[in-house]
Amino acid sequence: SQMELLGYSEWARLASITSMQVDPLDLNVRSQDEESDDFRYTRAWALWREVEVARLVGELAGQYRANRPGGKVYAMGSANYFSWPISRRNFVLNNWLMWAKNGDIEGAFLEDDWTDKENARLYEATVELCQKEGAPIPLYPIIPVKPDTTEGQIKAALEAIGGNPPPPMVVYRVDS
Repeated sequence: SQMELLGYSEWARLASITSMQVDPLDLNVRSQDEESDDFRYTRAWALWREVEVARLVGELAGQYRANRPGGKVYAMGSANYFSWPISRRNFVLNNWLMWAKNGDIEGAFLEDDWTDKENARLYEATVELCQKEGAPIPLYPIIPVKPDTTEGQIKAALEAIGGNPPPPMVVYRVDS
């Protein structure tokens, strides 16, 4: 959730204290001043959490593949995840690129507002990022659709995704 920050259970706090000597209750995780001295602890904690979630994804993927030889694991996340400040990423922790680099996923379903002008070339840039990072997995854009979504809006999203090469598949997520 982008609204609720998890990670304050006794187990999670103990793991953080043991690993980093940082109690997350002492951090200002909602700070927008990512250049402050205090934020360096929050940044370190958030990055540690990404690694811990990646470790969990790896364990889950390994267990799935052990039970289903030849099975494939895909993830869902945001295409813009890597442009977000760490304070925002800390809320969702869906570093699908790290999971791909670790060999834990075979592809990613990516959601975003593809028609937002800030997201021009987002799909292509995300494909390029995967290539550059040595994780050339297939990426599948997700287009959210509501009952009042028009054909023109869908067409605009498809044109905005574009891609060279184009995505192997587009997924529609229907919201009611």
